[in-house]
Amino acid sequence: KKTTKKEMEVKEGVKGGKKEEIVDVNTNQAEWATALRIKFCPKEMINEDGSFRQEYWQREEEEKKVWTKNDSELLAKGIEKHGISNWSAITKEFLPGWPNPVLRVKTQRLIGSQSLVRYKGWKGNKAQLYNELQENKKIGELLGAWKGGVLVNDDEGVVERYLQKHAKTVPEASTNNNEAEEEEEEKKPTTNGKTKKEPPKKKRKVDQ
Repeated sequence: KKTTKKEMEVKEGVKGGKKEEIVDVNTNQAEWATALRIKFCPKEMINEDGSFRQEYWQREEEEKKVWTKNDSELLAKGIEKHGISNWSAITKEFLPGWPNPVLRVKTQRLIGSQSLVRYKGWKGNKAQLYNELQENKKIGELLGAWKGGVLVNDDEGVVERYLQKHAKTVPEASTNNNEAEEEEEEKKPTTNGKTKKEPPKKKRKVDQ
């Protein structure tokens, strides 16, 4: 049988400028496919005989994670405690197994802003995050910069100038309820109309 040009190319593959014998396509098709798998597939993907390892594909399926509503709730809690951009701390305590890039993208969608620069370190609670989403959506629709559920930056800097002109800064982060109550208690006037003051701390005597 006359060998065609295509068969010659398969039989004498060129790699790095050198001819490299691969396998003759005239041999049994199954053997040909097995030989190619052994030669080109990652070792962890196949067995020694060239057959696929089922565990490899099962592992791939297990590694596929789906972001859920509960994950969004945990992300919001992580932001309130650790602040935006502190991904490592959020991952460790609330979302183990999720890489930083995923948390960054989910946070962008959570507050509706492509840029997180002005939010870096901000510890907003769930209600504040929602308010930011609505505010960013309003600005984005006004400027034609609302795309894919986020306020996007433009090359002309229109969005940036608008934010600066209207002094769009992030709100103060929420405080712990107990701490807030203590602060309010300290501000309440006493029976004589004066504000409570903390008693001076006693100095400890130091033995000579």
